[in-house]
Amino acid sequence: MGKRDGLFSRLLRRFKPLEIDDPFFGRLVYMKISGPGISYWESERQFSPCSRQVELLIDAPGPKLPPNEDQREFFNWVEQNYAEILKSIESVARPAMEDLMRKPLMAKYSDVIGQPFSSAFHLDSFSIPVPRAGVAPKWEMSFESNSDVGFLVTVELIGADPQPDISIDFC
Repeated sequence: MGKRDGLFSRLLRRFKPLEIDDPFFGRLVYMKISGPGISYWESERQFSPCSRQVELLIDAPGPKLPPNEDQREFFNWVEQNYAEILKSIESVARPAMEDLMRKPLMAKYSDVIGQPFSSAFHLDSFSIPVPRAGVAPKWEMSFESNSDVGFLVTVELIGADPQPDISIDFC
């Protein structure tokens, strides 16, 4: 029976994602992406501007390589500049959401119109790219509605600048 348990355990380990403890990001789970995508680490960490845990999607600097110091600095930069980033996100997200909410099927979500973005939504997650010297990082932030679980707004940013095409999902 012991040999069988050992074999079964070894088989399970082959399919279980790699997990490590990072002194800055905490428990990390490696998500291997096949093909052209970038493998990444998933984690949750306290985000001080929101006083809550947020999910982090951290690009792997290389196959199975843990986050690097530049990525820790990027997290700190987001924390320090969150108020300004959020303000610029609202300037892009608000018009897109208001346009969408005017559509008949979306009327039930109209309670977010007129509210400050930071009152209607909370930060759910953000990605952390591998910074490259001289290139503004491309990354995303996702916000969940405070009144409708599953109403998610995702904004792509380049540096601190939100891009005009936002994603709105209803899960």
